[in-house]
Amino acid sequence: MLFNFTNFLGFLQAIIQADGTIRGKLTIFTGGILLLSAHILNVLFITLDCVLFPHYKKTTIHSPIFIIGNARSGTTLLEQLLFQHSSQLSYQKSYEMNFPVISLRMVLRFLGHTDRKIFNGNIASFFEKLQQSNLGAIASVHPSSLYSANEDEALFNHTFHSPAYLLGAAPAETQGEKLRPFGNLTKKTQSRLMKYYFRCVQKHLFLEPGNKRYCSKHVTLLKKITLLGLWENDYLKEYFPDATVIYLIRDPLKVIPSAMNLMKISWQQFGYKTGESTHWLNQQILDEICESCEWSANAAINNWHGMNVIPLSYNDLINEPEKTVRSLYKSLHIELTPEEESNFKKDCFKASDYQSAEYSIQDFGFSESDILSRTQNYRQHFKESI
Repeated sequence: MLFNFTNFLGFLQAIIQADGTIRGKLTIFTGGILLLSAHILNVLFITLDCVLFPHYKKTTIHSPIFIIGNARSGTTLLEQLLFQHSSQLSYQKSYEMNFPVISLRMVLRFLGHTDRKIFNGNIASFFEKLQQSNLGAIASVHPSSLYSANEDEALFNHTFHSPAYLLGAAPAETQGEKLRPFGNLTKKTQSRLMKYYFRCVQKHLFLEPGNKRYCSKHVTLLKKITLLGLWENDYLKEYFPDATVIYLIRDPLKVIPSAMNLMKISWQQFGYKTGESTHWLNQQILDEICESCEWSANAAINNWHGMNVIPLSYNDLINEPEKTVRSLYKSLHIELTPEEESNFKKDCFKASDYQSAEYSIQDFGFSESDILSRTQNYRQHFKESI
């Protein structure tokens, strides 16, 4: 199983170097040790999968749906409205992603069933409360739950390949290199990451009843993989040839400061000071998003490498959530049951009250002109959606 020792050592080094409180550092360090423990468990149990469930590799992944976009471009809202209302779709929950092994997942599901039957779900509720307590103010900006859909980036947390976890964990200057891992990896390693992800999806669907379509969202490492697959390589076409990719479009001048604000809240939540070192890291966030914008423009110009892509405006999703998502359901040939339809309408009504906070890039010490210059192709190609 994959494991990035360089990133793990960098993670430990960053905790030591970061300018934060002892309590915050201990919290992050404990999280890292838990991830390492999860990885060791996965390595031990993966042999059981090969012995007991070798036929999982024959599991068919038919017509998967991937939402991709820059952080703070509406991917979470779309994920909640699109994925969580149809019984035809299947996604991985946050807590499951640290254990992408069939035998371990079966143990977890048994424990969950026992908790519901004997303890009325109180054990699960305890862990959810602990999760929300750790998130603190982050949850108000980016809501998440252990038992809801989340981006598949979390599959790479316990392997220490995820730049999102590494960057949010400890804002030290040594973390800068970790923010853009996929572009710095060899073709061989890129292929190994994609194969690992493909196997994780197969294992998930192996445990799912019925012939469900897999769905997920990608905003960091897997976004890079997907964009490269839509632009210049065949990784996406090789593993998911009949996938539908929904690409969310939002003005970089709004995305970038919003992403910086989220990271600022994350750092402050764990007691880190947001000063000169975080300004340096904000530059990395800006660079990463500008680069992704140009990659997506190149992919669109290249006709998305022959893949099925649905570009979607963030403004349309925010202003008309029900109409926008219904249109997607129609394009994806998904029908809702009466009960699913009722829940969908309720959530769309809640989403219609959503107010996106506005941040200025100048507040973080950067200029609009630099972003406009670096995302010129993106803005030109998607001007009607921005």
